[in-house]
Amino acid sequence: MKRALLVVFMAGCSPAASLKSALTARGNRLTTPDGASVVLRGVNLSGSEFRCIKGDGIFEGPEVETLAAGLSSWNINAVRIPLNESCWLGDERLRLEASGSIYRDAIVKRVAYLRAQGWYVIVDLHWSAVGSALATGIAPMPHASRAPEFWSSVATAFRSDGGVLFDLYNEPHIGPLPVADAWRCWRDGCTIENVAVAGMQALVGAVRRTGARNVILVSGLDWANDVSQWTNYRPKDDQLAISFHTYNFNRCNTATCWNLIPRDVPVVITELGENDCTSVFAKDVFAWARAKGASFLAWTWNRWDCKRGPALIEQWDGTPTPYGQGVRDALRSSR
Repeated sequence: MKRALLVVFMAGCSPAASLKSALTARGNRLTTPDGASVVLRGVNLSGSEFRCIKGDGIFEGPEVETLAAGLSSWNINAVRIPLNESCWLGDERLRLEASGSIYRDAIVKRVAYLRAQGWYVIVDLHWSAVGSALATGIAPMPHASRAPEFWSSVATAFRSDGGVLFDLYNEPHIGPLPVADAWRCWRDGCTIENVAVAGMQALVGAVRRTGARNVILVSGLDWANDVSQWTNYRPKDDQLAISFHTYNFNRCNTATCWNLIPRDVPVVITELGENDCTSVFAKDVFAWARAKGASFLAWTWNRWDCKRGPALIEQWDGTPTPYGQGVRDALRSSR
């Protein structure tokens, strides 16, 4: 396997703008350099985690200018871009035009364009690989050798812009282990089915060794839906926030459960959605998030089925699905 990592740099977002909009975790808030609180409100842009593997491109949807026009109509201030570990690092088994430096350059340019619109951007390790396999889905935990390499490269690419946040791992889901063992593995790494996996502390370290001070989002267990032991096992770092996922079919899907989420650090609901083509559940999430000052990004800005996506839009101009209608209303009423 040949992987030649090239250092990539952001373009299109001025250093002054990047510094002005840089985010810092202060207590349970995200703040700008002048101390103003920021609540992230936005959507996920799925596609860059799977299209490069399927062999039909890098991004889903139209050119970024058209994409941004639709997004603007929803009054967002943040987007989340899922990344593929194999495509970012490069792999000789993948198409050259969607792997390695070409993939990395495309992501950097996409992030720069979105940042130039004044939006915050979250990049996350979404699809990762087990062993020597290609990243074709969501592994239980990130690989011990590849994931730190991935984050070292990603952090180097975006360390000059504090308006880019790093979501370390999309949805950890360790198998049946005692609670303490599962959370220790989550933080410190372990061996799962003879594969060494990286803990969140190792990934935090990979980011910080590049000199990057960007806010780092760290999800919990049970597909990012369980943060019950997050505080007890949190990695060591002073710029962390919780990344939380909640769908109507998850275990933790009510305000009673959400109220147990630790509130000593910022909380970012990086994925929310429902598979019933309504927005009843989403509205409950928004009401809770507003009351608690939590950030939220809905899944997903794609023209898929509103049940199976769940997709927010029917057209790239922002025409919503029934589920997306409620999300759009909530975003437009946010300030």
